[in-house]
Amino acid sequence: MSSRIFASRPCGVALALTVWFGMSHSVAFAQRDGVAIERVTPALFNQKTIIQVKQFFDEKRGKLDLEATKKLLKQPKAEEIELPSPSTQQRTATDIYQLARAAYARICFIQIDEMNNLRFNSGGAYAISANGIFATCHHCLNPEGEQPAGQWWLMLITAEGDVHPVSSILGANEQLDAAIFKVEGLKTEPLPFNDQVSPGDSAYCYSEPMSIQSYFSDGIVNRFYWLDNQERNPFELDDAAFCRVNFSTDWAPGSSGASIVDQYGNSIGHVSKITALGPPQPPIQQPSSPEAPQAAAQNPETQEQVRPGQSHGPKPPMIGGGGATFMVLHEGIPARGVKLLAEKVNEECRRFPPEPDMPEEVDMTTVETSQEVSAPAN
Repeated sequence: MSSRIFASRPCGVALALTVWFGMSHSVAFAQRDGVAIERVTPALFNQKTIIQVKQFFDEKRGKLDLEATKKLLKQPKAEEIELPSPSTQQRTATDIYQLARAAYARICFIQIDEMNNLRFNSGGAYAISANGIFATCHHCLNPEGEQPAGQWWLMLITAEGDVHPVSSILGANEQLDAAIFKVEGLKTEPLPFNDQVSPGDSAYCYSEPMSIQSYFSDGIVNRFYWLDNQERNPFELDDAAFCRVNFSTDWAPGSSGASIVDQYGNSIGHVSKITALGPPQPPIQQPSSPEAPQAAAQNPETQEQVRPGQSHGPKPPMIGGGGATFMVLHEGIPARGVKLLAEKVNEECRRFPPEPDMPEEVDMTTVETSQEVSAPAN
């Protein structure tokens, strides 16, 4: 459920003038000191980010393009993940907003086309370890359908608008709709996992639905359920990959991969998709086939299905058609599944430890000269 944005760099210049004018006001605004006033334009349409993306392409700092990313999703390169312990400290909604924002980032495939326009395919991600390791949706790293021609580079954009190349994919599970990746050298403020969750618990979401900046909402955990109606073991990754959770927090296309946070500041899942429910569409009778109405009634897949913004995964049964929407289901990935994926990555590191980097040959003459130059003057 990522959102695609088409922007030209001149938009960033115009926006910079608007921001400068707003910041130059000396009158007090009607909110607490330090609270950001967000731009009305989409999140990626700001001068700072566009300039950094341009430098990124000019300096050819890309590490993973779309093709390399798809290969790594099938064969990730495991690295040790140090997961923080879950918090038990009750926090205010304001505290949770700040924690969720600090852990949030946008994960994007970005391209500069022949017309010198920036193209973005963007979703959300959240830090799960302090050394630049994030979790997101599998489908955010594996966009469906044909992408416009050209090379797309995978980048992470922080809430402050800083751009970083993604360096590696550590783990991935398509059925779970979860992936773990790393940005080398980036220090992050991670969210711990909490898998001790019950319907009725508080749930908060910080994301950028339809590229609307810094949208924060609250709700509750609605229910947990199995996608295939089969009883499974939720403590095993292969089984937990079929478990889903509904939340009543707000999100939309572009929110995929953003964390859902509890009242203690822990991640209890992440955004996966939305589904509109409406009245069932009556089966269409085919005059040339007297058996068609009965066959259609026995096969729910023949009913029209509404899939607004849906970009992956199996379709829920009996989705309505007919143009009306009764309610919208917000489907998330429970934290337990993502935690099990991270634990699998760590297990693979223990079974197959990475080979140590071979030291480079050292020119001893250079070392001696360097030591002489750097000697203290006294």
